Amino acid sequence: MMSEQENNERLVKEAQASFITVSGQTYHVYRRDDGTSFVSMIHPEEWNMTRFKLEHVCPVVRSDDGTWEQAPVAQGIEQPPPKR
Repeated sequence: MMSEQENNERLVKEAQASFITVSGQTYHVYRRDDGTSFVSMIHPEEWNMTRFKLEHVCPVVRSDDGTWEQAPVAQGIEQPPPKR
């Protein structure tokens, strides 16, 4: 059986981004109710998670080599982006 961290790592690797990502930036991986995952610039506090049936998996950072790495929770979750 896969641990939660192993499952998160799998979801991050499978996640689709429909925009050009920038190395060093923090993004967020979400899982849809159909099990697919995607990368978004939108912080979890900015979504209506119930309406869109989303689960926040983890914050991630795009590495210089194009791979995704899980970001420390404090970097991704506890510090929402500034309001525009």
